[in-house]
Amino acid sequence: MASTRQSPERAPEQSPELTAVVVEVPAAEPVVGRWRARYDRAARAGVPAHVTVCFPFVDPSEQEPDEDVLREIAVTTGAFDLTLATTGTFEGPVLWVAPEPAEPFRELTRRVCAAFDVLPYGGAHGGVEDAVPHLTVAEQPQDLDLDLDEVRADVERGLPITTRVEALTLLQGRFEPGGWRVRRRFPLRS
Repeated sequence: MASTRQSPERAPEQSPELTAVVVEVPAAEPVVGRWRARYDRAARAGVPAHVTVCFPFVDPSEQEPDEDVLREIAVTTGAFDLTLATTGTFEGPVLWVAPEPAEPFRELTRRVCAAFDVLPYGGAHGGVEDAVPHLTVAEQPQDLDLDLDEVRADVERGLPITTRVEALTLLQGRFEPGGWRVRRRFPLRS
């Protein structure tokens, strides 16, 4: 006779805990927020609108990020103005907005990656010099249709966005709903 006892369901496996160093861009949320919420897995995981400096950063299961080093990079970097004025795409497709000027982001990426001996995006898109500063708006999800032209047109109506960059942010978390949190913000030199 078959048992009527049910086996316990397996708990879903959690994604690994990761870290990232970013520049938050809250001024972009009114323009990109609804599209990010729908088409960007990072947004669904709680990551705010941002330009990535280094991801993945330090594996927290192997070592703690040295916050003193990040603080030193931040205090030796002057705050700067940022304008988001043009869109671009990567294969995938991925729609993004370009930060202008891009050089402060490139310099932050060079410094953070050198200090921690890591490559942006784990080297998947080349080295440090190949990293393209961008604010992701939408990625083609497997289960949703993405009309990139519609998203681009809507976002471009809200551009340009000008704001001040005043901090580096260390994020930590998982790619699951609400899985990311701000671990620490490091103010840039005024």
